[in-house]
Amino acid sequence: MNTGPYKLVITEDVARTRRGLTSYFDQQDSGFRVVASFDNGHDALNYVLHNPVDVLLCDIRLPLLSGVEIARNLHASGSRTRIVFISAYREFEYAVRALEYGVETYLTKPIKQRELFDAFDRLRGILDEERLGGIDAEPLDSKSHAQRVIELAKRFVEAISDDVTLAEVAGRVHMSPSHFSRYFRDHTGMTFAEFRRSVRMKRAAALLRLVDKNIGDVSQEVGYDNPKNFTRAFRKYFGMTPRQYRDFER
Repeated sequence: MNTGPYKLVITEDVARTRRGLTSYFDQQDSGFRVVASFDNGHDALNYVLHNPVDVLLCDIRLPLLSGVEIARNLHASGSRTRIVFISAYREFEYAVRALEYGVETYLTKPIKQRELFDAFDRLRGILDEERLGGIDAEPLDSKSHAQRVIELAKRFVEAISDDVTLAEVAGRVHMSPSHFSRYFRDHTGMTFAEFRRSVRMKRAAALLRLVDKNIGDVSQEVGYDNPKNFTRAFRKYFGMTPRQYRDFER
């Protein structure tokens, strides 16, 4: 049984980003070792098809072959390589399209170290279970698919939380608004509106802690045109007004 670190391939056409990601995994005790890196999709696919690779960290938009095309080819070949996409939130629909090919998760640029760590820590847990328990998990079972849909929907909301609507997110995951509303509630235990509000409130709290802006400006930045409505929502969520929160944090 293989007991070494998991083999990771990084594919990113921006050299600086590629070097930064490689350096991150080289310096962290993540349980993953970068065995190869590429600046185009053709070479990456060829490598993964002919070498043992546990995870492919891959930009969606690449020269010669896109990330979605790589995922499609690997799926068709029966590859067990896990795929993590990285790209801008504007390319969200490409990530949704690749769900059927077993893509694990989707990280938006600029990539935050905490999000990268969390994603690969979760992946390591899955791979550890399979390695130690002999689990031959089916990556496309309904539960896994639902988790990916919800994760991608959440990331889209987090990227543009100031004005994103239920209908817009539902359209991104190819569901009707009513179906997505029930689907989201059934799989998260909260309504879409509650989740969007939590994202807005957490973003507002961060702005109040780190930025010297007046309450009205913060209100506008998180999607509230009326500062009174913002203050009311903030107090309901945190138990104090935005001004009290700022004074408390200082």
